[in-house]
Amino acid sequence: MTATTVLAYIPSPSQGVWHLGPVPIRAYALFIILGIVIAVWWGSARWRARGGQEGEVLDVAIWAVPFGLVGGRLYHLITDWPTYFGSDATKSPVDALKIWEGGLGIWGAVALGAVGAWLGCRQRGIKLGPFGDAIAPAILLAQAVGRIGNYFNQELFGGVTTLPWGLEIFDRQNSFGQVGPNVIDGASTGHVTSGLFPAVHPTFLYELLWNVVVVLILVVVDRYSRIGHGRLFALYVAGYCVGRFGIELMRTDHASLLLGIRVNVFTAVVVFAAAAMYFVLARKGRERGLTMYQPWRAEELAEEGAVGYIDPFGEDEFESAADEHAEPETSSGVPDDVDRVISASRDIAAPVATIFELIADPAQQPRWDGNDNLNEAAPGQRVRKVGDVFEMTLNSGPVRRNHIVEFNEPTLIAWLPSEVGGTPPGHLWRWELSPIDDANTRVTHTYDWTRLADEKRLVRARSMTPTKLDASIIRLAEIAEQTALDEQGAAADVEDLADEPTAITVDEAAATPSAASAWIEPEQAADAEPADAEIPEADEPEADEPGADEPGADEPEAEVEAEAAVVETEAAVTEADVELEADGEPDVPAEPTNVVKQTSNVVKRSDAAPPSEEPATEEPANDVAADSDSDDGHSDDSEPEVSDSDDGDSGSST
Repeated sequence: MTATTVLAYIPSPSQGVWHLGPVPIRAYALFIILGIVIAVWWGSARWRARGGQEGEVLDVAIWAVPFGLVGGRLYHLITDWPTYFGSDATKSPVDALKIWEGGLGIWGAVALGAVGAWLGCRQRGIKLGPFGDAIAPAILLAQAVGRIGNYFNQELFGGVTTLPWGLEIFDRQNSFGQVGPNVIDGASTGHVTSGLFPAVHPTFLYELLWNVVVVLILVVVDRYSRIGHGRLFALYVAGYCVGRFGIELMRTDHASLLLGIRVNVFTAVVVFAAAAMYFVLARKGRERGLTMYQPWRAEELAEEGAVGYIDPFGEDEFESAADEHAEPETSSGVPDDVDRVISASRDIAAPVATIFELIADPAQQPRWDGNDNLNEAAPGQRVRKVGDVFEMTLNSGPVRRNHIVEFNEPTLIAWLPSEVGGTPPGHLWRWELSPIDDANTRVTHTYDWTRLADEKRLVRARSMTPTKLDASIIRLAEIAEQTALDEQGAAADVEDLADEPTAITVDEAAATPSAASAWIEPEQAADAEPADAEIPEADEPEADEPGADEPGADEPEAEVEAEAAVVETEAAVTEADVELEADGEPDVPAEPTNVVKQTSNVVKRSDAAPPSEEPATEEPANDVAADSDSDDGHSDDSEPEVSDSDDGDSGSST
């Protein structure tokens, strides 16, 4: 081996095991342990930043780690069983228990580790979804650290390459005289293994780097998108599967095959599909504080007052709560160059009234809260003026009372939050709406903390950015635009219904007389007079008209009989002659007249034919209508019909 060759490629470690007396110190085990420590430490920090309690991640890890190790080993044995069992086995069945020699399948480790985590979370009253979201980046970083152990074991490599970052695989020899690249407890002979010359792809390193990239993506997504309910954990699994799929296709070290393809390739595809489906279908939003716990545990923590919540506007795990090296500050503790009025604006394709309603109704606010800080507000608190107060429950558990200080419907609303029974500390939330046209609105969201004096809140206020404000506007836009579309669709449906005549059958009209009286012919509607108006006297009927010499009106009993006769006639869809002979007073009572006229209206509606289509011949039914339309009991056929109602309102034509 020349010096040039050594400089050109990455050499493998000379050994992977050291002995401290009779005790072997294995690099693979050390990096696995280091990864676990990092996962617990960073996972704990992330869990506390969400409102979790100190020590809970470690409590769950006591369950998850042993389950994960067993699961990882079982997956390795299931997918590589010929190595340990059968006539062609290269190792004895006892070697299946030697976990320190390598052979942990990450798929099994995560799967069974999740079972252990579920048991630990159940014991501590923690919901598994938010717990998984908190530790997801930490777990993947632990996997990256663990891959360094594969480097010391000379495993997880790809095909032969001449690239400068190629990895040299050396033969190793142990105290028993065994020689080969897989002799874990041996020392390097300095000779590159035959068949792997000059170097191979360090696929373990590719996976390590891929894991780090996905970790960074998870942190950014978690910080700005505020996803929860296990969706960040699903994103971690899906992201890992993408990289593992490509890396598996590059590997040439020993592995079990299915249809000539490495088993892990199929596993990556199946697990990716499941994780992606969960990410899409799972509930949106994020749990924080008490909402991350089961109800019984949340009640205990509420009584203890130990919520440990850090709201979305405060520092996260990457920011220090105290900045001793900050710019020169004023007497309020805030640098002079810090902008204390932060705003974000966006055009929304929805009417101003629709958007304002979503803001002015506190019960709607958790729907569009882009920082997932709001939990719920009782209905019936719709804001309508300056001085109104509404209460909002935060995801962390406490209730905030908000005082309206600016209000002009539908263009302006602003409030000062405070603790229940307390004085507002001074920071203000404002929404301003400027109509662009009937269907578009310019929305501006502002956070104003110029009057804020509380030292603790000052630190949080400094972290507010236009991006965080815009997150709420984006969600508000989605809801408002969908609401506007729904309202347009409903209006179109109403117009379609209004254009279609509503048919009333005779039977329906008989059952509901008020429905019958609500309709008259268009000609009647045009000439209808109020009930108290004076109706002109009708001309004298001609001598040859039937009933011309009659008094002109029936007694109520006769009118009811006439109504029944007309209904029966129309139900049979036939034309019948009705002769009405009545004796009585010349003065016609108002109410009986209306009864006959209502019946006449129903007949015409159910017949669905205008008056012009009726036979021109003289019918007794026309006389009935004429009699009922005149005060003196007479009518001229040339006069239009008039409908009067008892309450002075004329019916309306449809």
